[in-house]
Amino acid sequence: MEVTIELIRKFLENKCTREEAELVSAYLTEHPDAMDQLLPVAEWEQTPAAPQVEETVAEQWYATIRNEMPGVVKPLFSRGWMRVAAAVVLLAGAFSLYRLLLPATQQQRAAMPAEAIAAKQKEQHISNNSSQIITHILEDQSRVDLSPGSEIVFMQPLDSNKRDIHLEGEAVFHVAKDKDRPFTVYTHKFSTTALGTVFRIKAINHQNLSSVKLISGKVVVKDLGKKSVPVFLHPGEECRFSNKDNRLLLSNEFEEEVVRVPKISMKPATRPAENNEISFSNSALEEVLLKLGDLYQVTIDASQVSLTGRTFTGSFAKDQPIEDVLSTIAALNNFKVLHQGSVYTLGNP
Repeated sequence: MEVTIELIRKFLENKCTREEAELVSAYLTEHPDAMDQLLPVAEWEQTPAAPQVEETVAEQWYATIRNEMPGVVKPLFSRGWMRVAAAVVLLAGAFSLYRLLLPATQQQRAAMPAEAIAAKQKEQHISNNSSQIITHILEDQSRVDLSPGSEIVFMQPLDSNKRDIHLEGEAVFHVAKDKDRPFTVYTHKFSTTALGTVFRIKAINHQNLSSVKLISGKVVVKDLGKKSVPVFLHPGEECRFSNKDNRLLLSNEFEEEVVRVPKISMKPATRPAENNEISFSNSALEEVLLKLGDLYQVTIDASQVSLTGRTFTGSFAKDQPIEDVLSTIAALNNFKVLHQGSVYTLGNP
């Protein structure tokens, strides 16, 4: 292939193929005085403008080029700007050749950084096949307490503008605060979104009812199957989803509108019939455990853990099993619960 003016112009404009670029680069290296023959002054003036370079920097480049060239390079023209042009031409040619010789994957990564990052994402599955709750820390430092027989699925690394988790089963989410990346947990029927909070979701496919219980902070729950009004929860509130008739309601609305058969109460006769809930607002955890022990007529042993400075805000239905109540409190404080007879012991995991 012959080196022509058109080919050199393509080379300077970074439009050559890899083979053409290698040919022109080798030709200019072997024939450093050929530029004045192939590209006279009129042609230089018509080439695309080169970046401005300080005179002192250009002199250094020019001196280096002269030292590396075989023999003495005669200046093409006496004008100072031609030295700058020569240095820029050779550097531009070297850069063009470098770009052409880059592997395709590196060129794509440089041109499309967002796509390259997305390509690095891998789907992660965390399953709990044990008989105990397991804890998993996400890359944003959010904590997931995953119940036995449950699974979460998410992309690793997480997206730059959102944090999406898919849940099958039951888990408590301790969400790290990040106002720029909403944290959303998806089940088959609904989604729960928060910025920084603690909540529990129970969504098991073969069961008729799914639920979201907010422990602290604030969340919004949305029905994925239809355009319905989102449900906003406050600490202690719970909403439930009926897989039978696809309804998403707060727990008190659910009791009134869906479940019409009377429930068998497990509460002792000493409990006031007119008060169906027990609520706590920033109460000392030690006080909360004492009240729960009296309410359920059980012994709650917390001697193995430190309760100093720990508080609790939330509410429970008085007919809710004590196991569920203590499980929620334990998950919030990273405790474990051991049960033997009427004694419940809180311990460190």
